[in-house]
Amino acid sequence: MQSVFSHTFWLISEHDCTTVKFEFVVFIVRLLLLHVCGKVRTGSRERDWYL
Repeated sequence: MQSVFSHTFWLISEHDCTTVKFEFVVFIVRLLLLHVCGKVRTGSRERDWYL
């Protein structure tokens, strides 16, 4: 997890801040959607199929 955060900070320092924030938000939304869809499909059981 630490490497992900440091990589994100590196992106922010290297590239346009707005673009990085947008991409990061899209990434988080995708993870949340996959998580919700996974719970719905498996009847609220925890599954790791999306990892």
